[in-house]
Amino acid sequence: MSAVVSEVFGRMLSASQIEEAVVVAMKKWYPTYLREQENQMGLPEATFPIPQNYSDRNKFDMEAPEELPKIVVIAPGTVGAPRKGGGGVYSAVWRLGVGIAIGADNEVDANRLVKAFGAATRGLMMQSSELGPLGAIDIEWTDELYEDLPVPNAVQLVKAASLYFNIDFGDVITRGHGPLVPDSQPYTIPEFETADVTLEQESIG
Repeated sequence: MSAVVSEVFGRMLSASQIEEAVVVAMKKWYPTYLREQENQMGLPEATFPIPQNYSDRNKFDMEAPEELPKIVVIAPGTVGAPRKGGGGVYSAVWRLGVGIAIGADNEVDANRLVKAFGAATRGLMMQSSELGPLGAIDIEWTDELYEDLPVPNAVQLVKAASLYFNIDFGDVITRGHGPLVPDSQPYTIPEFETADVTLEQESIG
């Protein structure tokens, strides 16, 4: 079912829509950005595996055995106060976190993999996150961290990258929109009542 924004309600942006849109963009663009990362690092083609395991869990954790690389996309909430603009349209900045877990047989390979994935993910998010249809007007890269990730009974050395972004959405909800009565489709836009206006002509001078 395709997404439709009603003229009566206006947009009612859900955080899950942000997460799902980012995952769709990642599945589409990861092959391109990982290949470019290989080129920029002088590595053979297909050095970096294309992620197949995506999650939106509220906590970035791992369970053995999980398919690696694992990508976690979370939109936990807004940053700062929403802003009310003209026509009652509210805009807001959403914080988005991307977690990456990837493993290798040794420290050198694991370190290269996780940091290359971090760079490719940063590029994808800043250039090809495709959030425009949801009303995104700007995206800011705010933080990037790397750490070892303890995994029970792991057969590989697993490392994690965490990247954070602030995404400015120009249309989140509109004050004053909405139907006149509940559950009465098709909804209609509220109209002004009819008013009678009388004009009187007066001579000048």
